[in-house]
Amino acid sequence: MEEDSTIAQGGVGLAVGLISTLIWGFAQMRTSLSSIISRHFGQKKLDRIYTLIPQSILLTLLIGIIIALLTAVFYNPIANLIYGNISTQTFKFSSDYFIIRSFGLPISLLIALFFGIFRGYQNTSWAMVISLIGGSVNIILDMIEKNKDLLNYLSPKNWAKNINIKTFIMHGANDSMIPFTESTMLASKIKNSNVLISFLYEHREISNNRGILFKIKEILKMIHFFALYFKFNK
Repeated sequence: MEEDSTIAQGGVGLAVGLISTLIWGFAQMRTSLSSIISRHFGQKKLDRIYTLIPQSILLTLLIGIIIALLTAVFYNPIANLIYGNISTQTFKFSSDYFIIRSFGLPISLLIALFFGIFRGYQNTSWAMVISLIGGSVNIILDMIEKNKDLLNYLSPKNWAKNINIKTFIMHGANDSMIPFTESTMLASKIKNSNVLISFLYEHREISNNRGILFKIKEILKMIHFFALYFKFNK
């Protein structure tokens, strides 16, 4: 890739130009929708267009999916028509990048439409919130991608299989922060493990939505679990 960096940049640039043209071309539906909503909002007659917004959202989503599929499938003739004669390597980089970006085309059109809807309702603060959330998610995903090797190194799924010592794992089934399935998956990676998923407690507190008989049953399971643990650690 280092030798082909210039070619790759050229291919990506061509694909970005096409995807941006599609997004901003079809995203102009937001302008007309924003005008309609603004007029009815000012006249206090929003009840006349209460079905317009969901119809516009569904139509935009459908158009985005159709355009994404058509351009991804027929990218070769479209690229030949728009770009003309380009090198094979540049075309390959352009095609690969465009196909990846085409998956986000429906979402991009929806985001532009929501901006128009909020602008029509004179509520531009929500548009700003959406932009901030989108930018934050993009930064987080970029950080994850850049640190993928470190995350793979830290992830137990890659080294838990090397644990040979007896391991005891306990997790609350009603944990609202970390799902108990994380513990069951961890136990499946450790050959010599004993796992207890208890419905008695949540993340940091005792569950109160269970009957007394059920709690007694769970307490007995916990006693058995800890008995095995102390017996092993004698």
